[in-house]
Amino acid sequence: MKKISILTVLALVIMQSCIIEAPEPDPYGRDGRDGRAFFKMNFGDWEPDYIEPGGVIPDNFYWDTYYNTSPGFYTVYYEYVENTHRGTIVYPYEIEIEVFVMAGEQGGYRYDGKDGDDVYFELILFPDGYDYYHDIDYKSESTQRTQIGYSETTQNNMKITTTYYKLPTRTTTN
Repeated sequence: MKKISILTVLALVIMQSCIIEAPEPDPYGRDGRDGRAFFKMNFGDWEPDYIEPGGVIPDNFYWDTYYNTSPGFYTVYYEYVENTHRGTIVYPYEIEIEVFVMAGEQGGYRYDGKDGDDVYFELILFPDGYDYYHDIDYKSESTQRTQIGYSETTQNNMKITTTYYKLPTRTTTN
């Protein structure tokens, strides 16, 4: 009995000296991820006779469909062909476009950085030129919901701030 109590005391003394402290977590949050870039092509009056998308989207693309793409500079080539009484006239166009992404914010002391916003690009081709647009889907500060509108109004010395978010669709059962 005396041996067991001595072993117990000895075991407790040895175990107390084997305390392992976990390292303190890193106080800096993670950096936000960069936003994504999406690109689509459309035509204005009629479809071009020939087109090379230049790697910004697949060669066998569908019109009016967004494709996820990478940031960079791209060259798009297209042709419109017109048959006249004097012969065939080819109108070639070469467009250099830039696709960019919105960078995520850097994380700071005890907070994560905000993810970058998504950017949507659209190139519209016409027989006499082109239009190039981009639109940014702003994300909320606190969640990853997509902000689609924002307004501030003042009425009767009261400031009213309205923020609109795109929410996922819901299915209801009756």
